[in-house]
Amino acid sequence: SDLGKPKPPENPAIAVLPFENLSADPEQDYFADGLAEETLDRLGRVPGLKVIARSSSFGFKGQDVDAKTIAGRLGVTTLLEGSVRRDGGRLRLNARLIDGATGEQVWSGSFDREMADVFAVQAELAGAIVDAIAPAAKGLTATIPSAPTTDLNAYDLYLAARSQLALRLPESIE
Repeated sequence: SDLGKPKPPENPAIAVLPFENLSADPEQDYFADGLAEETLDRLGRVPGLKVIARSSSFGFKGQDVDAKTIAGRLGVTTLLEGSVRRDGGRLRLNARLIDGATGEQVWSGSFDREMADVFAVQAELAGAIVDAIAPAAKGLTATIPSAPTTDLNAYDLYLAARSQLALRLPESIE
C-alpha cells in the first residue's frame, strides 16, 4: 500500500552526486565516479525527469554539505548519493535517494553482484530511481538505454579515460 508514503514530486528534478569509493584501493575513485556519471546519463534520457549536469553536481565532491543545502543550490527535488565497493570480481553499489526539501532518505537500494553484471546493476538502479521519483516516467523504465558494451575491460578503460578527461589538463587529456 502507498498509504503513509510520501508522494513523488510532480516535476521531479534530480542531482546525482559523486559516489563514494569504499574500495581498499583509492585508485578506484575513477570507477565510482564513472558509475555515478553513467547513472546520470541513463536518468537524463528518461522523459519527464530533469537531471542536473555533472559539472554542477560533482562540484560537491569531497565537501561536507548537508543534503538540503545541496538541493537548494542546485534547485532539485531529489538527490542521489551512493557508494561503490569493488573487490576483485565483486561489486557492491549502495544508493540512497534524499528528499531535497526535508533531507530525509526516501529510498535506498543495495546491489551486490559480480563485475560481469555492472551494466545490469546500472539499469536496475536507474529503473528503481525512476519508479521512486518520476511519476510521469513510470512504466518507461524499459526505455532506459542498454549497455553500450559487454566487454568489462573496455568499460574499465573507458571509465578511467573519462576521469582523466574530466581533469581538463593537457597531459591528462593526452
